[in-house]
Amino acid sequence: MSDFLVTFFSTHHALKAEKILKNIVQWIDLVPTPREINSECAFSVLIKYFKDEPSTLLKDLSWEHIYQIKYNDKARRTKATND
Repeated sequence: MSDFLVTFFSTHHALKAEKILKNIVQWIDLVPTPREINSECAFSVLIKYFKDEPSTLLKDLSWEHIYQIKYNDKARRTKATND
């Protein structure tokens, strides 16, 4: 199981994705896009404890990038792009 951060092209797309994904995925949050990630939108969707590739859930939505969140010993996030 992994955590994923999905970025979007606009706030409208992020809010729409949150609304749709809340009915499909148990652990989901709308979060501010981290400063380290260069994105068009200030909001991202955090999908936690997901076992599959999230792009299958997002096929009908407009999204920018999917980042898999990896944790090191100090629980700091590092990103790996999965687009």
